[in-house]
Amino acid sequence: WNDVLQCTGAYSLLAMGVTLKDLVFKQSQAAEVQLPQELIILTVCATCAAVQFSVQLLAFPLLVPEVDERRRLISAGWRCLQGAAAPAAPWIALTYWVCNVVFSLTTLRLVRKASAATVVLANVAALPLSALVFCCPLPLLQRQPFQWSFAVSLILVVVGNLLYGATSWRNS
Repeated sequence: WNDVLQCTGAYSLLAMGVTLKDLVFKQSQAAEVQLPQELIILTVCATCAAVQFSVQLLAFPLLVPEVDERRRLISAGWRCLQGAAAPAAPWIALTYWVCNVVFSLTTLRLVRKASAATVVLANVAALPLSALVFCCPLPLLQRQPFQWSFAVSLILVVVGNLLYGATSWRNS
């Protein structure tokens, strides 16, 4: 149950974050900010990334109070990113960063064009779909065993999204 509660908490935070971004966009429209849509999306994304980076830097001493241990962890992380343990590590990290930036910008664009609820539903659908994808042979990743619960979860999420969409279409 602990894993279920952690996952539920994580998705609750995701939903809250997307809703707050939606609020930022609505307030920028209400204030009639005369900026192109893409510039607002980039600004929000960059600001969120800067705040996240700052919070992680500030939290690091709280999570690892011993100075020598912090230095050891930072040094080990830097060596790992340079490819000391695995030559492909820098390229994997770069690919991750690119995917993360594209994901963030795409999510913000979807929030701007649709709604926070649409983004949350899309992310909920992505979870069982991702689990199914990881059952396929992928480069650099260990193949995960297929579980029918992944397929059933995906079907339930898709049906739930269709019901939600049909209800919201009737109301509008």
